[in-house]
Amino acid sequence: MRIGMAKKKMIELNNVWKDHNIPIELKLKLLKCLIWPVMMYGCEAWSQKKDDDKRIEAAEMWFYRRILRVKWTDKRTNESVLKELKTERTLLNLINARKLKYVGHALRNHRTSLMKTV
Repeated sequence: MRIGMAKKKMIELNNVWKDHNIPIELKLKLLKCLIWPVMMYGCEAWSQKKDDDKRIEAAEMWFYRRILRVKWTDKRTNESVLKELKTERTLLNLINARKLKYVGHALRNHRTSLMKTV
């Protein structure tokens, strides 16, 4: 559901992604500031499986390809897209880091019985 919401927001900002006057570096920063929070909202509580990881990585690549205006019929590898943007896949690592931070927070909080429940 979150992936669909993030894609919807990405499509709403189509005029930004298609603008040739905006540098790609700025578009990447806008992606991370405007789209990723929509995607990652509440990710600390997700129960995540390998299938979900694949969907998250596919969505991240969809975002990057959208910025570069790569059609889905074009024969471009993910590595070539990442190389052109001079970036790496980081969305899944950010989600996992947020989960670990939340667990650490729950462990330190004496008023919650979350860890007893787990």
